[in-house]
Amino acid sequence: MLQGSVLQGPVLQGPVPGRRGRARFVAPGRSPHRVRPSVARSRVVEVVTVLVGSVAALREVRREDLSVFHGVLGTDPAFHAQVMLEPWVPTTVAVAQARYDAGLAKEPDPRAPVQFTVQSATDTAGRCLGWGTLWGIDLHQRIAHLGVGRIPAGRGRGLGLDAVRLLCRYAFEVRDLHRVGLETFATNEPMRRTALAAGFTEEGVLRESGYSMGERVDEVLYGLLRSDWKAAQAG
Repeated sequence: MLQGSVLQGPVLQGPVPGRRGRARFVAPGRSPHRVRPSVARSRVVEVVTVLVGSVAALREVRREDLSVFHGVLGTDPAFHAQVMLEPWVPTTVAVAQARYDAGLAKEPDPRAPVQFTVQSATDTAGRCLGWGTLWGIDLHQRIAHLGVGRIPAGRGRGLGLDAVRLLCRYAFEVRDLHRVGLETFATNEPMRRTALAAGFTEEGVLRESGYSMGERVDEVLYGLLRSDWKAAQAG
């Protein structure tokens, strides 16, 4: 994986809201539903419900978040190559906003990816520090995948690990899924450490299945079962 991009650290391959095209692993989705203990009343202004962890919180994506996402994905071809299958092309945040606006009129689909904005759990202003997605939801098999990404201001604070844990809670407790997968480049050591710290098991390697700015890289596969997650919660 190419070094020196705007974002380093725990980042899982996938796009952000308002960005069209086939993702490496993640696609835009919907906001969370109101649920039981894992979803608390938000301390964030104008947010109805959020998933709150020890240091991070996951909330709905707001239109103003798109400019933050564009600031890293739309301006840095190297980082874009890490999280998107399609090559980087110059675009404006207005394009992402138009897609976001169009999506508001669509009917909810229980199979659609669920997109969250990552913020600090104690930030009453709800400033955007990254994104998290539950994607590839299969209601028959009860499986899905997850991905997270952070902007530079969100690094070094434990937000990545906490966001992954919150996405797992949403997947297992809210959506009643059986298994969650996580995939990342073999060169992304911070994300690999995050996956293991969140309870995932390394399950295999896809040799040279990833491409980033002229380099072929292996992708590492991780998985977490509901039974393992519940056991960890009880312990």
